[in-house]
Amino acid sequence: MNSLNLTARYGVAPTVRTQSVHDELVILDLAEGEYYGLDPVGARFWALLETGVTVAEALDSLFDVFDVGRQQLEADIARLLEDLTAKALLLARD
Repeated sequence: MNSLNLTARYGVAPTVRTQSVHDELVILDLAEGEYYGLDPVGARFWALLETGVTVAEALDSLFDVFDVGRQQLEADIARLLEDLTAKALLLARD
């Protein structure tokens, strides 16, 4: 697993569409024709990144809302971010 770049900012790829369903998020990758789903923590993380915050700012917000240890949260978000960027659903901003 890669370590988190806490100062990084990410944007949604132009070929991605999303829809909230209750407290989860459904992601459609138009380029690949694939659907993905995010649980409430992942959905909140995605929504935070869409506002332009850094990974560190998103983590702070998640930590304030969800009852999880900081180390576990960072590990889970690192894996999620690695998956989302590997599938080109999220793109690093300059």
